[in-house]
Amino acid sequence: MDLRDSLHHELIGQMDSSLIINHLLALLRLKQDEVNLLKDKIIKYEQKSRAEDVFYQSLSPIRKLFTSRPPTHHRAVEYLVNVKDRMKKIERLNEQASELRMLLLKLEENSPKELILPPSILEDLRPFLSKKEMFQS
Repeated sequence: MDLRDSLHHELIGQMDSSLIINHLLALLRLKQDEVNLLKDKIIKYEQKSRAEDVFYQSLSPIRKLFTSRPPTHHRAVEYLVNVKDRMKKIERLNEQASELRMLLLKLEENSPKELILPPSILEDLRPFLSKKEMFQS
């Protein structure tokens, strides 16, 4: 099967369809693992933040007076970095995973002689593709 770049329509290489499917499945697993890792980081941040809030609320009024607490805008920036940006990255990863699933369905339904891959998937596949594999038919 010929692999082509969707942007320039140039031939990238030739590869057996079963190898392409295996590489796409491996890439899909990597994307899902990265999503799970980001979700775990978000959960840990939220747990830490809640624990800090509970601790602060448990202090006596006098101790609260002398305890330094970051200003709200610092906490907002911290939330943006630790939650919102990660959620955006999770959305992008899920979109890429759905593209991969569509491509896998297309390959499993019929085995085309030519496969046109978007540049984003090609870039992600490059580490999986060796020169030896690329030109086997």
